Amino acid sequence: MTRFAPTFAALLAVACWGGAALGQFNTGAPLAEHRFLAGWWMQRESGTVNMSGIQVKLAEGWKTYWRAPGEFGLPPRLELVEQSNVARLQMHFPRPSVFIDNGMRTIGYADEVVFPIEIIPFDHMQPARANLLLHLGVCMNVCVPVTLEVPFQVFPGHHRNAKAIEVALSKNPVRVDTSDPKGRAACNIDMSGSGKGYRITYEFDYDGKIGPRTAAVFESSGDPIWFSDALLHQQHSGRLSAIAQMNFFGDGMAIFRRSNLRVTLISGQDYIEFVGCNENLTVR
Repeated sequence: MTRFAPTFAALLAVACWGGAALGQFNTGAPLAEHRFLAGWWMQRESGTVNMSGIQVKLAEGWKTYWRAPGEFGLPPRLELVEQSNVARLQMHFPRPSVFIDNGMRTIGYADEVVFPIEIIPFDHMQPARANLLLHLGVCMNVCVPVTLEVPFQVFPGHHRNAKAIEVALSKNPVRVDTSDPKGRAACNIDMSGSGKGYRITYEFDYDGKIGPRTAAVFESSGDPIWFSDALLHQQHSGRLSAIAQMNFFGDGMAIFRRSNLRVTLISGQDYIEFVGCNENLTVR
C-alpha cells in the first residue's frame, strides 16, 4: 500500500492553483457566471424532492471539471452555508467531454453547463431556502479557483425552468445493471508493484469505437481509494477491458467494498455507468 500517488497528484493540483490569483486578476472579466434555475417537485422512493439546477456560463476558451476530472483537475463541490428546510443536496453531472492538453487528460465542460441539483427538504409542504457555495476549478492556460454564491428558495407546487434542467438530466449516464446476464460486467483485482498497490481490471461488453478521447473512470464511493487513469483494451469480440492502479490511503485497515465501485465510460456520445462487481471478483 502506498500514499505517494494521491499525494503527488494533490501537490500538482495545488501548484497549478497557486498561480491562479494572477490569472483571475488579469482577466478583467468574470470567468464564470451563473444563475439558479428553480425547477419542479417530484416523487422519489425517499419522498418528495425538488429538482432544480445551477446554470454556469464560462468565459470563452475556459473549461471546468466533472466530478472525477482526472489526476490533474479538481471536481466541483457544493458547500451549504445556511439553510431552512433543506436536509441535503444531490448534484447531478451531465455527460462531460474528455480534453487532452499537453499530453494530460482531463474531463469536464466547456462554454456552458447546467448542473441539476436535487433538493431534499425536511418538509415538502414548506418552502426550502438556502445559501450555498459552488466551488469550481476553471482552467485554460492557468487554473483559477472560482466560488459562486448561490442563494435559492423553492416553494411547494411551483414549476419553472423545466426545459434546461430536463435537457441536462437527459445527458445523465445510462446505468447498467451488472447482474443482467446479457450485459454482465466482471472485475478482477490482483497484487502488483511488489505489494505497493493493486491492479484492477473491469471488463464489459461494448460495441462502440474507442479512441484517444475515450475514458473509463473508476470511483469507489465512501472508501479511501485512489485510482489512476485507466488503460483501455478492446478485443475483437467487442469485450472492453479497463485497467487501473488502485491505492489505499488514510488510516486503518484497507477495505474495498465491491458494491461501492463505479466505472463510468465516456466515449463520443456514450455515457455509461457500471456499478458494483459481480461474483467474478477475486483478490490475489
